Amino acid sequence: STRVYNISKTLKDMIVVADFLLGTNPNYMLGPWTDSARQWGTNKDEKTLLEFTAKNQVTLWGPTGQISDYACKSWGALHK
Repeated sequence: STRVYNISKTLKDMIVVADFLLGTNPNYMLGPWTDSARQWGTNKDEKTLLEFTAKNQVTLWGPTGQISDYACKSWGALHK
């Protein structure tokens, strides 16, 4: 329906604006967060695991994401 389309478009527009705003501050940008995590690794496998863990922390909690809002954070570039 037209109403559902309009509401979904508004939501999408709000997400784009939020992403833009978050991207103006390095403290809220996903790239520096994951880059920092990778720097702690001493080899490729360790760097990959640390990046995965950093992304997991800001999106899901628990091995399969069973805790969905424990530490909700918004990060620039996370929704793209």
